[in-house]
Amino acid sequence: STLFAGSAIALTTNYVSAKDASIASDTPNTSFPGNYYLFVGQDNGGGFGIERSMIAFQLSELKGKFINQARLRLAYSSALSDTTDLQSVSVHNITGDRWMVTPHLTWNSFISGGNGFDSSPAASAVVGGVQNKHVYWDITTLVKSWQVQQALGTKSVLLKADNEQATNGKAFKGKDFPNANLDRPLLIVSSDSSRPVTYAKNTIARRRSKSRAPRYLKLYRYYRAKQLKSKNKALRRRYAKAKNKYLRAYRYSKKQIATARLKWKVSDTFSENKAKVIVKVDRRVISKPHKRRKDIYFKKYKAYKAKYKKTKNRRLRKRYLNAAKMNYILKKHRQIGGQSLSAQDFMDY
Repeated sequence: STLFAGSAIALTTNYVSAKDASIASDTPNTSFPGNYYLFVGQDNGGGFGIERSMIAFQLSELKGKFINQARLRLAYSSALSDTTDLQSVSVHNITGDRWMVTPHLTWNSFISGGNGFDSSPAASAVVGGVQNKHVYWDITTLVKSWQVQQALGTKSVLLKADNEQATNGKAFKGKDFPNANLDRPLLIVSSDSSRPVTYAKNTIARRRSKSRAPRYLKLYRYYRAKQLKSKNKALRRRYAKAKNKYLRAYRYSKKQIATARLKWKVSDTFSENKAKVIVKVDRRVISKPHKRRKDIYFKKYKAYKAKYKKTKNRRLRKRYLNAAKMNYILKKHRQIGGQSLSAQDFMDY
């Protein structure tokens, strides 16, 4: 039987933002160091224009873990203008990381510094209404994609309003907001230390008869010649497939290698582009006809062995010894060629 590797231990980890910043389109060369808030959208006559915010997290610890869920959590502080209108705010993956090392980040330096973001949002949430409440974005797919690309480390996202022309922007509490340990930007990740268990169906290993090796070799040579001769690409592919099939069969039968067809379907999302597989052999099963033949050989062996011990005739002793040898070998190995046994082997068996 085959199975996928085993027990999973659920673990929830809160990753506090490593860095955050806001930029504004109408003040493209102005930075906002030490700002307590993260601004998104546009206010009514504030003179800042369209505002966007970036948040970075250090995620090196997620390497090798199976991610069940990843949610971005921000504390909604207030609207940027006197309005209670709701606004849809989206989270986008940032494709560049130079903004994190830029000392005075501005709208222009973000764009010109090789930073970009995905046009399609990773998640969206409607923000507004009650202040000081937590807002969540499910970005599980995005965090898993970072794992698959083996790009875990310091990763960042961009927050922007879906309708950046509307004057109902929003403000969230940033990582430097005073006395707000419970309201700082968080990435809440639920993960497992290993993959869940997925069992495959039981299967039987079979070994091809050694006597069929010449036939497989003949078929391999036949299809190889057809492949070399044919001009048709489709036929050449078909002949190549058949050629490889019979070449494998020849090698397996010649070396007496047992093979098994293993099939499984995995619904669990893989981690870091890898899947862990364990193949477990439960037991060796001998078919009834095979066991019956071995019993017959063993009975014949014991009968000839008894005759060998009893008779005094040298010619008969030699005949019984050879017959006992043959049945002993058939019982043990089911083949005669290449075996060399002495009379003492039978005395000790």
